[in-house]
Amino acid sequence: MILTNHPSFFEELGLTSFTTLQGTPTDNGAMEAINGWLKEELFLDFNIKEAEDVEKTIAKYIHYFNYERPACALNYLTPIQFKEMRLKR
Repeated sequence: MILTNHPSFFEELGLTSFTTLQGTPTDNGAMEAINGWLKEELFLDFNIKEAEDVEKTIAKYIHYFNYERPACALNYLTPIQFKEMRLKR
């Protein structure tokens, strides 16, 4: 499937399309980070080859990211471990 910026494509999926200025990834840093993770970890590490695999693999990746993948920014805890630690305070 080729992603298109045609409004009806996004409407059919219940999505809203938006663009930022070319060369300004800082306009949406969080989304740029997620896109980077998806490209690097999801497509390369999980070896996605078919469009049908994407939704199932992203769901698995979200679980992996939250429950199994330690994050340097969280002192090498997973996001769930970090959240639980913060709630205990």
